[in-house]
Amino acid sequence: MIVMTQEKTALVAYLDDILEEKRLSQRALAMYAGVASSTISRIMSGGEPDPATLIKLADYLNVPVKTLFQK
Repeated sequence: MIVMTQEKTALVAYLDDILEEKRLSQRALAMYAGVASSTISRIMSGGEPDPATLIKLADYLNVPVKTLFQK
């Protein structure tokens, strides 16, 4: 079991900003990126995404994968 620290990870902070900026729900982000909504939920709870998920998120957001980790 992964326990997230008090401070958000850079990925979670980035996705939070995107969700707010685009006015998307986690479910909508998952649908547009082509991943399961449970995957987004797991990431937002501090879980580690697999590389394929990162690529799908980056493709949907039209950013390099490394951008997902910059906050």
